[in-house]
Amino acid sequence: MSDLWQEALDSLPPPVQKVTLKEKVKEHLDDINERLKQKQTYAEIHCGLKRKGIDIAISTLRKYVQQFNRAAKQTPSTQKLPLPRQFR
Repeated sequence: MSDLWQEALDSLPPPVQKVTLKEKVKEHLDDINERLKQKQTYAEIHCGLKRKGIDIAISTLRKYVQQFNRAAKQTPSTQKLPLPRQFR
């Protein structure tokens, strides 16, 4: 009986890896930030992403970009740590 189950399990297709919208935005984050520096609007960037098959609301795009950029600024290497007591 366990051989039948093993055969059934082996015949199943591999699980599909779902990529979230947030992950897709993260993949394009450098390009998005570059376009923002060039004074492109989120609406213009949204149109470009939509042409690439990424269907996301402009407000969601803005939120994700701000979250990623905020997190990048707060990496441990850039955080200001307090001085030890002996140096105060």
